[in-house]
Amino acid sequence: MQKMTRIGQCLALGGLIWRGIGLLQAAEALPAMDRASAHWLPQTAPACTVRLFGPTRFAAGGEGHRMDSQPLAFDYQLPAGCGTHWSRVVLTLDYSVPAGRQFDRTASLWLDGVNLFMGTTEEPGATRAPSWSVSRDLTDYQIMFLKAGHGRYALNNWVDQRYTSPIEVSARLAFYKASEPTASTVRRVPSAVMPMSVDPLGQAFTLQTGDAQLVRRVVFPRNTEAVFVDVLAQSQSNDEQWYNCVPDRIVDQTRNYALEAPTSGMPFQQCAGSAFRMVEALVDGQPAGLAPVTPWTFTGGVDPYLWRPTPDIQTLDFRPYRIDLSAFAGLLDDGRPHQLALRVLGSNHYFSIAGNVLIYTDARVSGLHGGLLLNTLATRKLQPVVTLAMQPRSDGDAVGRALVEGDFAYTQRGYLDTPEGRRVTEVKSRVSLRNDQHFTRPRPGQFRQLIEQQGHAELSGTVTLGADLLYSYRYTRDDPLHLDILRSILPDSSFTTDIHIRRGLEVDFALRRPGRKSFRSQLANGLQSQALTHWKPGGNGIIESRGQQGRQWLNYRDSQGGCMRRSVVSRDGRVQQVRQDASCIDLDVSNRTYYRPDGSPAYP
Repeated sequence: MQKMTRIGQCLALGGLIWRGIGLLQAAEALPAMDRASAHWLPQTAPACTVRLFGPTRFAAGGEGHRMDSQPLAFDYQLPAGCGTHWSRVVLTLDYSVPAGRQFDRTASLWLDGVNLFMGTTEEPGATRAPSWSVSRDLTDYQIMFLKAGHGRYALNNWVDQRYTSPIEVSARLAFYKASEPTASTVRRVPSAVMPMSVDPLGQAFTLQTGDAQLVRRVVFPRNTEAVFVDVLAQSQSNDEQWYNCVPDRIVDQTRNYALEAPTSGMPFQQCAGSAFRMVEALVDGQPAGLAPVTPWTFTGGVDPYLWRPTPDIQTLDFRPYRIDLSAFAGLLDDGRPHQLALRVLGSNHYFSIAGNVLIYTDARVSGLHGGLLLNTLATRKLQPVVTLAMQPRSDGDAVGRALVEGDFAYTQRGYLDTPEGRRVTEVKSRVSLRNDQHFTRPRPGQFRQLIEQQGHAELSGTVTLGADLLYSYRYTRDDPLHLDILRSILPDSSFTTDIHIRRGLEVDFALRRPGRKSFRSQLANGLQSQALTHWKPGGNGIIESRGQQGRQWLNYRDSQGGCMRRSVVSRDGRVQQVRQDASCIDLDVSNRTYYRPDGSPAYP
């Protein structure tokens, strides 16, 4: 992407940041609406702002592939006069990278072991110096900010003669005052937030295989009534583009379809292990929940020119998936240590994973008693179905189809005996993944890999007291992926790739409470991009790229009047058009009781 004078170097939809007189600096097309955006942040000034660190340059001298940088440590203290209850708590990070060469680096922010942010950085270019901001709604985590704490920010960025660009970062928290609470506007937040990090200051955990687990022992409050886990699973190394991995049996037959080698100097090869990845949560060794793995593509992934100037959905700011473990509350409030674990089914070198435990308590009582009545997930075999229809060719290659499917539904039911009577929580969920890959040879020297993937998740919860409904919610999510790669090998062993990609994220969330207004939000975030790129032999560098075209769009609407419709079109690395529907802008979300930008379940 070429450097632009009036428009920032990294364009987004969900987080457009307006500075000066209509100048646009962008971040990436995030499906959440809580970015540093005049459209989606509270319009009143924050009660106070706390700078966590920065601006800080991350430019340790060393070989660019090193992975042993030291995190930046900082202390947190809430200033006097900030209050103790807020309608919004917003974390904002500002980034800038000078022109040069650098990897897309993974970054993470932690406070007392709790993960507050994880994402990747934008790659610069010889004449491209990207800058962007990301913001995260941390209102559900506000209990953490009442006390002093110790934090760390990890960004493994190394500078040498080849990878020349430092990365400058700053981070701050903004606290927005709550209006006078009423029965219809009060928003419950967790009574406690506990980290699953094994490091007391916080660190993502590496899962090399599908059997490896992140394990944390937790003593829950005796009056626990609901439990959720926010989980992030980032694919790395061999698993980075896990959605184009193939079953082990056809790795050799599909080498010429691959875009890279597993390690420098080795022959090209598709990643192995098939394209099935899914997160599983366990309670005391018992399967307790599932979460989809989002097919994020970083700005150096597949073809860097696909993402200039508009990165993939959520690439710069990963969003966690919230697993509901509330049916287990009756087992967890006995005052004894309980083991929580996370793993990534299908992981094949490797995934970085982080998790936070959100706990809601009943302040009226010192203790609750209950139990688990049903958990059908405990007996499910979480194995995908693999269907291969490959036809070997005389030259050692193959054409055909590789289909991988996993579709798992479960129901959980638990109870708590409260002063008002027996309270029953029922959680139903379904998480599925279908990855369908087709391999064809259109012409001699050409290899086409077409991937059609559909990820789907459903989650619903119903809480009753005797025969009375207390509340119910329903959450659905779809994240389709279409990736069409045509690789043409030239006589000098260089090759071209003609790549077309479509991605989407659609979220529908509904909440019902008898006697109060129901709430519903719908989000649709989509992306299309294409690029024709000429690669050096062995994929060791790009000769040229042309034909880049991209389009992203975001539509959001909720039952409390929230509305946003925005789109952006790019060509040849430059922004061509930005559209905002003037009839669909809501400038104040500060009083949205059940506002959940990512559609995650709200707890009344």
